[in-house]
Amino acid sequence: MYSETSSYGHPLNGQEWSNRCHFAFSRVKYLGLWIPSRGIEVDPDKLTAVQKIPPPRNVKQVQSILQTCSWYRKFIPNFSEIARPLSNLAKKKAVWTWTESEQNVFTTLKNCLVSPVILSHADFTKPFVLRTDASNYALGAVLLQGHDMEEHPIEYASRLLNSAERNYATTEREALAVVWALNKFRS
Repeated sequence: MYSETSSYGHPLNGQEWSNRCHFAFSRVKYLGLWIPSRGIEVDPDKLTAVQKIPPPRNVKQVQSILQTCSWYRKFIPNFSEIARPLSNLAKKKAVWTWTESEQNVFTTLKNCLVSPVILSHADFTKPFVLRTDASNYALGAVLLQGHDMEEHPIEYASRLLNSAERNYATTEREALAVVWALNKFRS
């Protein structure tokens, strides 16, 4: 008799095995995302849980919120710029202050997650378009495919500038954004 085993070496009965394998579905749930034929979407069940997160009361809770939101950062344009006040609050030597500014950022992040864009699947037979931007505090990039009004985002990326990079001239920050984005989206 043929018996399947789980990755832990335990035998799988027919019921457990059938719960793990599905074929010919129009979309698949994978790591908190839905992957339909048209692109990649955030799992609404996960977003419901994110919407219920109360405002943080200490640095550890801010770090937890930032980690949760970072999992979906590729769906949020300019994530680093939006989350900068919370990132500053999560630094080691930062003094805890929760003001209206931080509350607005917290609310904005939650709202961005509720209505995320649908990311397209990359088509390696078509050319890619890379758009970048740099501010005084962050770099942002989006990888697109298509032309003009038919452009579809493949992925968004952003990061905060370190203290040395914030001293760069505008053209140097813009060039840094291009180089960083090319490395980020290289694969």
